[in-house]
Amino acid sequence: ASHNGVPILPVGITGTEKIKGVSWILRRPQITVNIGHPFNLPPVSSRLTKAELTELTNFIMRHVAELLPPEYRGDYTGQGN
Repeated sequence: ASHNGVPILPVGITGTEKIKGVSWILRRPQITVNIGHPFNLPPVSSRLTKAELTELTNFIMRHVAELLPPEYRGDYTGQGN
């Protein structure tokens, strides 16, 4: 996506952890899907370093975390763009 300028569409999904065994068929849990706004990654060199890859991963995860309730954000709680 970074090399070709293709936008990323972030999606946050919650409630899937409640689907266990077959009991969920009788009591269907609420699954929530939040779709964010497309965004582009910052440009990077032609060959990614480990540091650049980590930075891009964190950048993407911050966008996904914004779509989730605080209790689902984990390490990305309270981080801005």
